[in-house]
Amino acid sequence: MSPLSLARSSSPFVLSRSLINRLFDGMELGAEQEARALEIVAETIASRLEVTLRNADGWSRLTQLNTARDTALRAVLATETDRAEFDARVAELQRQEAQARPMSGTAPVVLRVSTTPIAGGTLEIVYRGDGMSDQAMEAAAWQIVRAFRADAEQMGLRRIATIADVLERREEFATYSRSVLRTFGRQPDRSWAALPAT
Repeated sequence: MSPLSLARSSSPFVLSRSLINRLFDGMELGAEQEARALEIVAETIASRLEVTLRNADGWSRLTQLNTARDTALRAVLATETDRAEFDARVAELQRQEAQARPMSGTAPVVLRVSTTPIAGGTLEIVYRGDGMSDQAMEAAAWQIVRAFRADAEQMGLRRIATIADVLERREEFATYSRSVLRTFGRQPDRSWAALPAT
């Protein structure tokens, strides 16, 4: 897999170096080490986008993927000093990722995640909204944004669109009564904010 394999040939996306910069800032990486680090990040994001989040099981899978990513990235480093600094940065990253994980048993169930070349690149996420009120859908949308924000940033995307499909027949996954779209955009200060409906 090439370092930029996540940038699929049919789309304009280029893998961002944000995570690499955050974890390896100030460390000397050779061209081969940097290429390997980018490859590891690309592979992890590709794997994360294939996870269907079935409440706790899915969220745990994302955590496992991140742990495997960090272990592989650590192996890129050559000195114990760099590894110690890397470990400290990973610990802080894991703390932030743990805060983003929904703690309730009613976490949204994500059905599909994909990228679309709209408005500079959008991470589009479809999740179930069985019987959810509008307020519950809004809360679920924010949970999803927090969970996939790092992926969007690492892919260089500026928008996350979450679509809650409200099912008429829950068991069949076939007929939808309505879909509710929530779109979030990255602001100049790097924060994410809900965008007005268009």
